Amino acid sequence: MEGDRIIFEKSTEEEFDCFTSDMLRGWCTKFEQCKFMVDVIKRPSLNKANRLYLRRSRCADRNGDIMICCPLNSTILGHIPNMGLLPSPGECGFTLSDKIFGGTRTRIDEHPWMVLLQYLVDSPDLVFGCGGVLINHRYVLTAAHCVRKITQYARLISVRLGEWDIRTEIDCEFDNCNNSPIDVPIERVIPHELYQPEQLSQHNDIALLRLSRNINYTDWIRPLCLPLGPRELDETYEGVYMNIAGWGRTENGSASNVLQKAGIAGVNIDDCNRLYNRINVTLKNSQICAGAQGGVDSCNGDSGGPLIAESDDRIPHLYVAGITSFGPSRCGFKGQPGIYTRVNSFVNWIMSHLRP
Repeated sequence: MEGDRIIFEKSTEEEFDCFTSDMLRGWCTKFEQCKFMVDVIKRPSLNKANRLYLRRSRCADRNGDIMICCPLNSTILGHIPNMGLLPSPGECGFTLSDKIFGGTRTRIDEHPWMVLLQYLVDSPDLVFGCGGVLINHRYVLTAAHCVRKITQYARLISVRLGEWDIRTEIDCEFDNCNNSPIDVPIERVIPHELYQPEQLSQHNDIALLRLSRNINYTDWIRPLCLPLGPRELDETYEGVYMNIAGWGRTENGSASNVLQKAGIAGVNIDDCNRLYNRINVTLKNSQICAGAQGGVDSCNGDSGGPLIAESDDRIPHLYVAGITSFGPSRCGFKGQPGIYTRVNSFVNWIMSHLRP
């Protein structure tokens, strides 16, 4: 932040999402940075099929460097930049509450990673707009439309952490009371370089917020894990039961003062595309379609908030599967699922933008 001005990171197209010749999700990167491709070329018997695969894997040329589409798992496993900036195992994706899935009203200590984005509109008072999710001591993950579209008429100033009931300074549930929430200025806004605000389909709707200082973890402020395990990286979420949370619109159109949650299930992306094609929206595999059963869906006020999944890894934890992007204009309209940015498609993008 320079003075009171938030810095927007400049666009770069050195790396971007791609698909390999056998239709695996990948990352367009320099040849020598992809362990999978390096291993292929080191094989003692490099046959015709291998050479053809290498040729078809080229995705761009950058200043004489050959860029190839590196399969996502190859790039991720052991080769993610900035892994040391992520929470240690056991630091992210768990809470003091033993009740995460089910119900509508959250427990006071149930979602310590939830973030509220604060905007300046006309009055001197800040207003809450989108949501977000804390992923480490310094960064919040949110939707790109929360920092590109909304900021056409509102100025993004800060985030609030450790909130539960926005009406009170100290929140209590029975005899369990939290600390006061904290408001932290935003130092840098990093929307995805390929996000286009005017695009109906809202591809690449993801952004990072770098906070002005490191955040100490407490019982009420704690990060959510990123999807880094092999299963999490390959998960399509079709039929997977997940949780959404936020202070946004409820089914009667009013905002909630207390953090709410809802359970939803992933929907087949092709089936979802048939629904959304009617309104000229084309979804990609980098998006998740979920919700709508019985009128349950995330609504406008929850934009940028997390879609939360449960990992069955050797250390069970919760992780951010998606970021709330958009949905039907009628909140929770039965039969029309909501759309979420699929975080496992953007892990390399996220990690490449983290700084100490």
